[in-house]
Amino acid sequence: MASPMCQYLSEDGGPNDWHLMHLGRLAIGGCGIVFGEETAVEPNGRKTYSCAGMYNTKHISAYRRLTNVIKENGAVPAIQLGHSGRKGSCHGAIEGWRPLELQDAKNGKAPWQVMAPTAHNCPPRPIFPKEMDLDDIKNVIKAFSTAAKMSIDSGYDIVEIHGAHGYLIHQFLSSTSNQRRDSYGGSLENRMRLAIEVAVAVREVWPQDKPVFFRLSAVDGKGGSWSLFESIQLAAALKAVEIDMIDVSSGGVMGDSEMPMVPRIPAYQVEFSKRIRSAVGIKTVAVGGITKPKQAEDILQAGDADLIALARELLWNADWPSHSAKVLGLEDPFAYLPEGYAHRLRLRESQKEMMINQDKTEITKSLSYFLSNADASAD
Repeated sequence: MASPMCQYLSEDGGPNDWHLMHLGRLAIGGCGIVFGEETAVEPNGRKTYSCAGMYNTKHISAYRRLTNVIKENGAVPAIQLGHSGRKGSCHGAIEGWRPLELQDAKNGKAPWQVMAPTAHNCPPRPIFPKEMDLDDIKNVIKAFSTAAKMSIDSGYDIVEIHGAHGYLIHQFLSSTSNQRRDSYGGSLENRMRLAIEVAVAVREVWPQDKPVFFRLSAVDGKGGSWSLFESIQLAAALKAVEIDMIDVSSGGVMGDSEMPMVPRIPAYQVEFSKRIRSAVGIKTVAVGGITKPKQAEDILQAGDADLIALARELLWNADWPSHSAKVLGLEDPFAYLPEGYAHRLRLRESQKEMMINQDKTEITKSLSYFLSNADASAD
């Protein structure tokens, strides 16, 4: 599975030719599922002005171009829906998500009012976050439902709710970022309420024969409070409302507790996936630090996850799935590529095999013939 990767190149929320090329390249390389990037359910739910969105009917035909290309190349198109919450109104990744300032308005990028479960100005920004009232929460849930309906019309076969990485849903989950005193704060049940209500709203409109994923951070980042135990409780609650798969990530909310950073070792989130899968009996996605074919296969064979997701490794090598098929000894690894590619690569392999089996003396005689002809022409 190609994991969602933000490109920061969208135009008023909509995709363009870059996205067509980027996602088409991943489909051609042999991924079974190709996710687009995190896609905001409302304009102010984006992180930046250049982030993807699914909130305007004009987006449907633009995304339909992407899903058609992905399907035509043998992959399943998937979309991740999210809301940035207090992490919105900033510049892109290359600028370190630096918050927009008032002077950015001169360049058409005025900062906007971000919302959060609690009005803590973290990360600091010129316009203090608005603590969401019940109407704000209701509107966000409706926006997720509307975006899911539009995603169906856009041709997507899988939808994922982004509840990780310190964005809005995660902000409600973690007691580090949520100090509300109403039914959306305090106890674990209350802090999970928005996540469950969004999941129910999306599942209600999404076709029953198509899966809904939920991405969670198994633990907060350094100094946070959200734990693996709480993630297991959340996964069980999501299973109860018919969420099909948990995409297991980590980090995003920081604080001042003793919680350390998650070490970025190879396959550093697989143990979280294993624990959630085993405890809850729900399918999981393993992602993070997975770069080698046997490493990925061993995770699946051990039952630690049901899907393997890659992100940056696919930016480096978009044909990773088909190369992995060859490394793992599949009979026809080229079958995961477009037929035009596969035909030529199979032909090359058969020619190499023919040369290996050909008598070395005959090969030397053939080369000598061509070279001698060249010498004769020179004379």
